[in-house]
Amino acid sequence: MTPAQARDPRRIVIGALLGAVVLGVLVWDHARGADDAALGLVAVLVPTALFEVYAMAGGAGFRPFWRLGLAACGCLLVGRISGRSSPAALGLFVLAVAASAAALRRGPDRETVLDLALTALGVAYVAWLGAIFVDLRRLDAVGESAFLGTILVTKLGDAGAYFAGRSLGRRRLAPRVSPAKTWEGALGGAVVSAATGAAVASLSPLGAAVGGWCGGMAFGIVVGIAGQLGDLSESLLKRGLAAKDSARWFAGMGGVLDLIDSLLYAGPLAYFLLRALAAAQGAASAPSAG
Repeated sequence: MTPAQARDPRRIVIGALLGAVVLGVLVWDHARGADDAALGLVAVLVPTALFEVYAMAGGAGFRPFWRLGLAACGCLLVGRISGRSSPAALGLFVLAVAASAAALRRGPDRETVLDLALTALGVAYVAWLGAIFVDLRRLDAVGESAFLGTILVTKLGDAGAYFAGRSLGRRRLAPRVSPAKTWEGALGGAVVSAATGAAVASLSPLGAAVGGWCGGMAFGIVVGIAGQLGDLSESLLKRGLAAKDSARWFAGMGGVLDLIDSLLYAGPLAYFLLRALAAAQGAASAPSAG
């Protein structure tokens, strides 16, 4: 985020409207006892964000194999949503071979290697991490609350960091990467994420998975910090590719990648953390031998 973006009042309005859309999708799923709308949202946002990565790379003079990258993203999402990992893995293997063949046609030079690396980076950074949200939504017993809770913890933490940084920010967090971010803003975001995690845990099945409101607070802090790191990572990518925004879909906010950058780190961490907690609870409740 640039300093001009941080001061743009339109980002607050656009952010609220987009948040209402996402909340409406999740409420609709809840009312029907389904998950297709939420997974459809993932299936739209993730490839769009990946396309933005390749567009930024193209604008910086690179030539990533974007069609193959998007096809790989499709394999990951279809495999996750359908639950058929073997065909998806086969598709990824075929696409990897195709990318190597395409690179060989361009010739063994430094630019081709960088193009191939950027293609793989996009798949790993956006497609693989984003597809884990499918697994998060389908976690036993807590999938719905974990999915919503992770989004709330992360995005409300983003808002907390924004307002705390505007009002209290003095010391820059990473001036070469994102000049608008401050240590005070990061602390404010962590506090809001902690409060949000405690509230979600108190009001939903997520509480049983994380150990009540106190565990929810810890969940919020950890996931919120991961979200802030995700935001900084995208800023680093944009700086390296000399791009101000990933795209210009939303006034004052940028593109889809600018919207979900924090979630790309927060979602997978929330998923693996909840899986680990479930395993630990299962081991603790298992009868001892003898």
